[in-house]
Amino acid sequence: MLLPWLNTDSFQIYLEHFAEEVESLIDEGYEIWLAVDRAGWHISKDLKVPRGIKLIFMPTGAATINPIETLWEFIRKNFTRNKIHKNLQELENTLVEACTYLTKSA
Repeated sequence: MLLPWLNTDSFQIYLEHFAEEVESLIDEGYEIWLAVDRAGWHISKDLKVPRGIKLIFMPTGAATINPIETLWEFIRKNFTRNKIHKNLQELENTLVEACTYLTKSA
């Protein structure tokens, strides 16, 4: 998902889409653990975490063990290294290309 902002509402949208993707696993009895940092939108009391999903909070200041950092490093190394994007749209297109590659590789 590529959204123009990041807040509780956008994270809620993400969680709902994620829950749809893993629904068959949840129906089989699996519990999905999703590692997140302690950003305000991850810990908001207004957040409604879908059934079968449990948020696992990373320790504060633990960027080196945050799985998303590995993903960003991969994207930088393979998609954005030595590229100058003329505008935000070009950068977004590159990120979409990276995400498309990753989802097809999974």
